[in-house]
Amino acid sequence: MWKSGDDTKSTQGAVLKSNPIVFMPAYTQMVYALRCIKENEPFQVDEYYELEDGDRIAIRNILKIRKLDTSMEWKDYIKNKGYDEPAAFSAQAVFTVYQNAVDKTNTDLVRFLKAASGHVQTVERNVLSKCLE
Repeated sequence: MWKSGDDTKSTQGAVLKSNPIVFMPAYTQMVYALRCIKENEPFQVDEYYELEDGDRIAIRNILKIRKLDTSMEWKDYIKNKGYDEPAAFSAQAVFTVYQNAVDKTNTDLVRFLKAASGHVQTVERNVLSKCLE
């Protein structure tokens, strides 16, 4: 059970979480990891990318918005950084490409599902197993 709170803690089996607190370290570590891949540098577990103050503030402001879909705020942030706006996502379009593909294993849908499955296995192997010790 997930509830919004000021920090992350367990209370009688429920997990209270705060996206701004949990998201920022995960985001900065992900950016650092992607830079390591791009630059062919070794990844260090306890290293994080140092965001500029303006980026940190902009991201925190998006995370503080309490609505179901903040995709427009993220798109605005991306455009303000000088990047092209991400294409609109269409689950139906992704599925149609999959349906029409001769080699279904080489589609975005199958690649995503394999990556998601691998992620779950990694979490189970590296995180949950340590929690259950």
